[in-house]
Amino acid sequence: MQFTDPTTPSQKLQFDQFTLYPIKRQLLKNGQPVRIGSRAMDILLLLVQHPGEVLEKPRLLQNVWGPVVVEDINLRVHISALRRALGVQRSGEPYIVNVPLRGYVFMGVVEPTSAPPFEPLRAHPLPVPLTELEGREPLIDYLGRMDERARFITLVGPGGVGKTSTAIRFAERASSRQGYRTLFFDVCESAAEASIETRLRAILADDQSPLRLLMDTCEQRVESTAFAVEALLRDYPRLKVLATSREPLRAEAEHIVRLAPLSWPEQPVYSLEHAMEYSALRLFMRCAREAGGHLLWAPAQLELVRRACHALHGIPLAIEMAARQTAVMGLEALTVMLTGLAFHDLPGRRTAPRRHQTLHASWNWSLCRLTQVERQGLQELAKLNGSFSLQQAVKTLKDSSYAHCCHLLVQQMVDKSLLALEWDHDTVQYRVFNSLRALLLGSRADEAAKAAALVNGFGFSESLNTHAHIELPRLPFTATPQTESA
Repeated sequence: MQFTDPTTPSQKLQFDQFTLYPIKRQLLKNGQPVRIGSRAMDILLLLVQHPGEVLEKPRLLQNVWGPVVVEDINLRVHISALRRALGVQRSGEPYIVNVPLRGYVFMGVVEPTSAPPFEPLRAHPLPVPLTELEGREPLIDYLGRMDERARFITLVGPGGVGKTSTAIRFAERASSRQGYRTLFFDVCESAAEASIETRLRAILADDQSPLRLLMDTCEQRVESTAFAVEALLRDYPRLKVLATSREPLRAEAEHIVRLAPLSWPEQPVYSLEHAMEYSALRLFMRCAREAGGHLLWAPAQLELVRRACHALHGIPLAIEMAARQTAVMGLEALTVMLTGLAFHDLPGRRTAPRRHQTLHASWNWSLCRLTQVERQGLQELAKLNGSFSLQQAVKTLKDSSYAHCCHLLVQQMVDKSLLALEWDHDTVQYRVFNSLRALLLGSRADEAAKAAALVNGFGFSESLNTHAHIELPRLPFTATPQTESA
């Protein structure tokens, strides 16, 4: 059967009520997104590219997992997921048929049609910051020392903690000192692109001078980005990569730097001079002043600011949003609202990315990429007020339905910056951020689940189950598929 290459950017593929956009990695059923994972999308694209042709298992494994050795069960799990997502044809026959001892064949009738062209991937000069960066000078100095021996650094932290701002300030300083040209690339903008690596190579091919690539919001396509960065660093010796992500890329040569929240005092402050020693309080007072708040910063007001920063866990984005409401609500009413976990939709800048326009949007950006098991486990942990130990977390999860995977669940939530780490000498405590607890325990707790169906439908989800090249114990993220013949 002759078939036009579906990776051509101007094509979409139609079979029955389904529409598949290869470049966007998007599957629609009757115009609505269909939720399938990243590996399943890779398999579907390969099968649909060769309808009616038996694709043997070694070929599928090679094309989807590359040189990494994986078991056939990995392939069967994703084939089963595809079968559940696609259902059966109008004739009642399955779309994907197993050919015993050989492989799989796609039996649907595929019609390639025209689709709007997509703009090529673009890298840009560094954005120009318009505001002062609070509390990150020691970190920028540390990054400068690390940069002398590391070519690949990833700044990791929750949404709104200041990863991008810190990366830009460091890159500015390092470029002027080292002579590296820096390009800024937002992975979020390219989430629909087929190959990050291919398009980055097109950028790098024209310039062999020392170059630093600042890759922002890598959590959007964490696995694809990890593979792309490894390959590029091998092929371009004069390339350095500075990435920002809500979770580590877990790639070779990666040096991870976790951004801590801004500092705030645990005890009351009684003077402006004392308050100005803490970066969270400095940021709050500056943003309140910029928003037109008329505050005298007497001891009583400083204590309200301290309590507000504590409730916001020192996250800069949350502090900026809250501080700007003092001109409308007053400091006391605002602090009462925050300490009561009534965060509502504190508005951000109009010009901010959508994920940063409210605190709920910021957290949902991460929550919508969790599986149902992960979200439900995190909701159980959110019932623990304040800091808690690993033993307390395990006990809470064992009392629910997560006894078989509680340690891994905690690890995953830390990895994805949804649990804060609090070190005390050699012991560690965990905490669910207050604004995240408000979302998980409030009336909006189901928003992330609704958003997940949309986001994962575009093929962006790359949770632990898709990291088949890393042999870790697996959470039961999906229902166990029915077994099939070999």
